Amino acid sequence: MSIDSPTSDYTFRDLVLRVSEYLGVTHYGTAGGEIAQVPTNVHDLDLCKRIVNDGIKMLVAANPKWHWVRRTCTLLLDVDGDGPLNVEGDVGRYMMPADFNGDASGDWTFDQGSNVPPFIKSVPETFIRRQKSIGSNESGIPYWAAFRRLDRSLVAMGSPRRWEVIFYPEPGTAYTVLYRYRASFDRLIDLDLDYSPAGGEMDPALLAACLATAELDRDDVAGARKQFYDQQLLNARAIDVKAAPKNLGQNLDATGRNYVHNRSQLGFDRPTQRVIYNVTE
Repeated sequence: MSIDSPTSDYTFRDLVLRVSEYLGVTHYGTAGGEIAQVPTNVHDLDLCKRIVNDGIKMLVAANPKWHWVRRTCTLLLDVDGDGPLNVEGDVGRYMMPADFNGDASGDWTFDQGSNVPPFIKSVPETFIRRQKSIGSNESGIPYWAAFRRLDRSLVAMGSPRRWEVIFYPEPGTAYTVLYRYRASFDRLIDLDLDYSPAGGEMDPALLAACLATAELDRDDVAGARKQFYDQQLLNARAIDVKAAPKNLGQNLDATGRNYVHNRSQLGFDRPTQRVIYNVTE
């Protein structure tokens, strides 16, 4: 959260205040004649805070392809296994950021200038485990990566949902690799320092989501506020599509193609068939 956000962006206080107005629990001063303020009653304030965070969750879940929930993770692959993100001193295992939610829809890329193949292919964790189980424990340039939930015995207190990434082969050089992932948002806590995670253009949809959540919490019925949210959601999706990177043309440098380390990776473990041509006069 940044205190340098535009002044038109909603703070946590702005969202809580609007929810409190809808629920009729806004504080207007002791005499009732002051400007609207967030509830002073701790129970009402807690309710409004929870509704706002639930509204954010609803907006995030409405579209798995929101561009504003995408983040870039940068990892330095430590060949000694003693880096701050190495898991159990393993040179091939690394902790993912705390807001990583298990998204495995993309591939890892090497940092510019690494002079290696274009990317590391994401595969199921069982695939890498099978390679290791047959004694194939190579070291060199990683060409596969897999995610799995970190074992609970290794998770620091307060981080029960942490993920790790496993690279194969184990890196033989300290490469820097990057991954684009769909992040989970941090729950808003501070009324004045925490901002809407979606950004100003998404604020109308986010506010509508919060009020739709408040409506359902109060009336147990999805009514006019839910209908208004559905309309704002369509607008938000249109805005998000326009914010997406534009297609710059055909990719001719092979960075969009699957990198194949050898034929056996794709199941081609048979020798290439030999063809003999007989030439006759």
